[in-house]
Amino acid sequence: MTSPTLDPVDRMLLEELERHLPLDHRPFEVLAEKVTISEQDCLERVIRLKAHGAIRRIGGLFDAGALGYHEALLAMRVPSGRLDDAAAVLARYPGASSVQARNDPFNLWCALAVPPVDGLEQVARTLETLLKAEETIVLPPLRVYKAGTDLDLGGLDGAVEDGEPPTSRVLPRFALSEADIRVIRLLQEDLPLLELPFAVWAEQIESTEDELFAWIKRMEHVGVLRRMAAILPPRPSGRPITTTLVWQIPGERVDMIGAQMALIREVGYCCQRPVGPAWPYPLFTGIQTETETGWMEVVQRIQERIGPYPHKHFFSLKTYKKSRVTYFDPFLETWWREVGSRAEV
Repeated sequence: MTSPTLDPVDRMLLEELERHLPLDHRPFEVLAEKVTISEQDCLERVIRLKAHGAIRRIGGLFDAGALGYHEALLAMRVPSGRLDDAAAVLARYPGASSVQARNDPFNLWCALAVPPVDGLEQVARTLETLLKAEETIVLPPLRVYKAGTDLDLGGLDGAVEDGEPPTSRVLPRFALSEADIRVIRLLQEDLPLLELPFAVWAEQIESTEDELFAWIKRMEHVGVLRRMAAILPPRPSGRPITTTLVWQIPGERVDMIGAQMALIREVGYCCQRPVGPAWPYPLFTGIQTETETGWMEVVQRIQERIGPYPHKHFFSLKTYKKSRVTYFDPFLETWWREVGSRAEV
């Protein structure tokens, strides 16, 4: 897919769409007025930008925690001869948004999002059995010292796909009805690129535009819906290179050192995760630099500040899957039927 040539109007449209999609019966007319073009020109431009990949999707961006989803990194130790087959099995789970081989004895990793109907440990042990993994560790986020996109690990809630950083907020789980879930599924689809797109969506759920607008505003207010907007691909020019490092820090010093690391400009992400006999690294950091080796100088400065703690340069050897999570994916029930019922696990 070739990259489109963007003129100033295209860029203004993309900025407006990435910020927020107007909740209006004719959203492209509202956008057109903001960039001083006609509604028809606006629609044609958005269709062209979408066709050329400058827009990935226009729809709802949801907060996984507020939806009741459990998130974690899942790490498995799999014999190297079975790695590709195991990765293919893991990638079929609907909540596995990123599946990678990594430079560690725990050689198969994924970013996992588990719906509220299931337990994180339940899904992890089911996957361990299916993959015939020798050992599995589950690493949910315990504390975020600096929120930013953990690019190298693929994000936890589709952050890479949606361009949304993880959040350190603790949101109350909102009680969702079946009707709510139906709308959530709809809003994760692509907005119809028509003059009256919300009318098409409202008809699909046997509702009205005004009722749909009211639902969207209510979900934004309670924190379930971040916003309605366009998801754009990563900008290639000037984009920093993110290098992930994990740090072996004594438990009583994790909070203090995590807070110190968060003050370093190049540290775009810093998160505490559980430790155990097989995984002694409580701190995950994403270091952003202009060059592939720039992280080494940053690490030297970090060590001058916090001390020479053991650390690992943690990188992907092969990516098997990288996609956003579809919340309340109907395929989940099919997956459970294929692998065995929840009661059997």
